[in-house]
Amino acid sequence: SANCFPVFARCDRFAVSVLRREHVALARRFASKIADKFSPGGLYTSESGLPVVENALAVVECGVYDRHLAGDHVIVVGEVRRAWSTAGTPLVYVRRTFTAVVT
Repeated sequence: SANCFPVFARCDRFAVSVLRREHVALARRFASKIADKFSPGGLYTSESGLPVVENALAVVECGVYDRHLAGDHVIVVGEVRRAWSTAGTPLVYVRRTFTAVVT
């Protein structure tokens, strides 16, 4: 029932951005029910033409390899086509709050 489901159901490629602490507002925007999550900024188009988060800790660009039904979800499995990363601390969401991994 997610508003973004039709896009994921028909896409043939996607990108995953690993967020930093500074991306909390962006993470909340994408977790919300607003209709256009991509328009307010914080993103750019990669060389491959995919939307990725500005200053992301890491980005993985994938082609859709397969999709699997899992209850009321569809799991999209990607084949990595391109990836890059930088140094830093990833943002994580655990126990209903955002935090960072401490090493």
